Amino acid sequence: MKLLVLSLILLSLLLLHPVSAESISEISISLQGNGGIIANSDRSWEASNMDLGFYTGGVSYNSGTASSHTLTGPGSTFYSENTITDNTVSNRFDTSKYLVYEGNGESWDNYHMTDIKQNISAFDCTTGVIVAGSNNIEDAGTEQDDSIIVAGQEPSHQEVNVRSEIAGDSTHYEVDVVSDDADLTTSVRAEGNGSFVSSIRTKAEAGFDVDSAMLNFVKNEHIILGSFSNKTGKYGGSIDFKWKDHSTPFEFTNITFSSPYST
Repeated sequence: MKLLVLSLILLSLLLLHPVSAESISEISISLQGNGGIIANSDRSWEASNMDLGFYTGGVSYNSGTASSHTLTGPGSTFYSENTITDNTVSNRFDTSKYLVYEGNGESWDNYHMTDIKQNISAFDCTTGVIVAGSNNIEDAGTEQDDSIIVAGQEPSHQEVNVRSEIAGDSTHYEVDVVSDDADLTTSVRAEGNGSFVSSIRTKAEAGFDVDSAMLNFVKNEHIILGSFSNKTGKYGGSIDFKWKDHSTPFEFTNITFSSPYST
């Protein structure tokens, strides 16, 4: 019985994420011009299980946006970009951008991630219910008990936004970004005459109990950084930022909190 239930669960996961099918979009760009160049792109993605009727239980939602803008005027300019969006097994976005120009110009990049999970209580597979968003299967039975418990998930809400922008002349600007579901890593390098400004804003909320929608953990960050040139020297800066999934910040499950002053 246990083997049969496990086989059905694995089959359902393969139907949702077929290992042989690839959902990939890839583009490589190289631009060079003495009169300037323009490069603009906007991308977005969303994924949710709330419309999958085969599953019952809570909801998981993930979305992201990626926007990039570059405009340079007269003067030698070289621009290159390699971008891959891979939705085969997750929402993965990977991009590298390189820009060098001598004349005036501006460029900015903005990346945003949202991830929401509702609490899902653990279920006994012998009830015939498979729970969405649960990958952790635990055997809670004995030789006389064929029940298999599918672990639930704690509630959480995450949002991350990273923006960088440069303006001026004689500039060298590089951006590398990898976004994978609730993970986001960015790396920015900039040097030139003018200005370089970056903003990072994050928010995370999470609960520690799969049986409750209560949120027990909150984290907020807002960081603004800038570097500017003058007549005697250029600006320069490098910013490396990494955000790892905060849906289970302490990996606690089914913990009950009580006030020491309660009666």
